[in-house]
Amino acid sequence: MANAMTKGGGYLSAAAARRDDEGSLTQVAVPEFAEDGQPPVIVYGRKPTPADRATIERLSLDLETGKINQAEAAVRTVIQLACDESGARLFTVENAQFMRTKIDADVIEALAFRLNAGLSLSAAKKN
Repeated sequence: MANAMTKGGGYLSAAAARRDDEGSLTQVAVPEFAEDGQPPVIVYGRKPTPADRATIERLSLDLETGKINQAEAAVRTVIQLACDESGARLFTVENAQFMRTKIDADVIEALAFRLNAGLSLSAAKKN
């Protein structure tokens, strides 16, 4: 964390404290993960940090074109950010191929979008 004595350090400390106070988890209802006739599965997500986004972009880079592969970025976002209510990751890299080949792209992309938005539970309840 930034030294409070450095220029801007106090602002960074305040932002980090607010993140801790508001909670760093989001909550997303995913009906596609539920069995037929059951309520949507609740997937929690860690609010993304710049480090999370950098990791996702690095792992989604198409080396031939030098551009981000958006479908891969969605898969990597779900792996990086989706978790249970305790903050433990739900998916691992071993799940990536299954997501790429067995799950509808719109399901993964919609979940990734909502996880990437990173609204805290308290902010989501206000909206």
